Amino acid sequence: MDVNIRNRPHTLLSTVLIVALVVMALMLWGLLSILLKDAASADDDTKVGLTRLAIVTLALLSLTVLVLLALIVRMVIGRVLPASPRKPTDHTDAWRLAGRRFQIAPDEEVDDKQDEDAKDDDR
Repeated sequence: MDVNIRNRPHTLLSTVLIVALVVMALMLWGLLSILLKDAASADDDTKVGLTRLAIVTLALLSLTVLVLLALIVRMVIGRVLPASPRKPTDHTDAWRLAGRRFQIAPDEEVDDKQDEDAKDDDR
């Protein structure tokens, strides 16, 4: 059985990201529960501030869970459906193609007399 060594850093990075996102989600969940508990027993002005902070925390928690789920789904799909073997890209010599496409216009001969007349007109 062949081991695909190129995927090891990717798997390690994905695992570290999943662990970090789970820790972040747990911290946000704890903060949200503390905010809601304190908002229940606070006065009106403080309750409004704690409720707004709880809404922002809930939005961050939702975003964290969404990214966590997307990362987990991507990792599971990568394990279940193996990647198709890749073939190298065909080599194309761009300079040779450009040389074939480029058409050089024939040089036009300019009389010395006309060239001198043009210089006199510019003066």
